[in-house]
Amino acid sequence: MKLLLPFFLAVILFSCSEDDTPCSFQTLGEAIYLSKGQLRSNIQLTEPREIERPGGLYYKDGYLYVLELGETTYWYEEEVSENKKEVIYHPEIDKTGIHIIDNRIPENPQNVGFITIPGVNGMAAKGNQ
Repeated sequence: MKLLLPFFLAVILFSCSEDDTPCSFQTLGEAIYLSKGQLRSNIQLTEPREIERPGGLYYKDGYLYVLELGETTYWYEEEVSENKKEVIYHPEIDKTGIHIIDNRIPENPQNVGFITIPGVNGMAAKGNQ
């Protein structure tokens, strides 16, 4: 233990840089807030689709629920009038959601649907719900 203290002290002292190179920052995007109603209106059950970027997995009553992680969620603000902007969502280009797979016959699983959920990046289950 006594030998580790000088080692860590040396690492800390010699890891400091005297280079005054300025850091640069890049803004990648802005947070856009939606009301609960706006978000809920964009959640919908659609036709099954291929699993491209699987995330979490949940199994309940013979059904598999597989999270689909999208690369990004596409939102933009559109100016409606001089003082009002409206948040617009494009479900056709957002790929996030949950796949529903009927696995009651494990030898022949059936992809039965896809729940589109804008911006979802995780899922959890509580109790028997």
